[in-house]
Amino acid sequence: GLFTFRGNYHRDTTSYGTAQITKEQFAEKFWTFETGKLLTSGGSSYWSGNGWTGQPLIISWPKETKWLMNIYPEKKAKENFVEVIYSGMDGYIHFLDLEDGTESRDPIHVGMVFKGTASLHPAGIPRLVLGSGDAQTGLYGENVSPRAYIYSLIDGSKLYEFGANDAMAPRVF
Repeated sequence: GLFTFRGNYHRDTTSYGTAQITKEQFAEKFWTFETGKLLTSGGSSYWSGNGWTGQPLIISWPKETKWLMNIYPEKKAKENFVEVIYSGMDGYIHFLDLEDGTESRDPIHVGMVFKGTASLHPAGIPRLVLGSGDAQTGLYGENVSPRAYIYSLIDGSKLYEFGANDAMAPRVF
């Protein structure tokens, strides 16, 4: 099946539930990470920070997989390394160490605003699937429409992009 935000491309099959929260506080030792910004498609303000879902991916990679990826050597060697993957509204995909907030590999520059949460492809090589949330101005002043991307988490290369100006996507900018 195809997993999407709120169930399908119409975003109208939301699931919900409750959570049992026992402590309403951060740990005493926490970290922050500063991101940049991108001009909106309207050209009068900027996107920055987290998208409206604001949820990073958090994963503890299997040892064999971790050693295949372009994760920094000191992070690969870490016994209980957990990676935070965050596609931001600054046009970058950021990779951080959950324990201390330091970068775990070089960020991937896509140049598009990401307002939603990315997904990890469930099978085979580790791949990141994500969609941009606003049009951008290209290098030559052209309009670059939102689209979806698939990136390899082995080497950070773009494997595929699709959905630009998709007539089936009910989204107007």
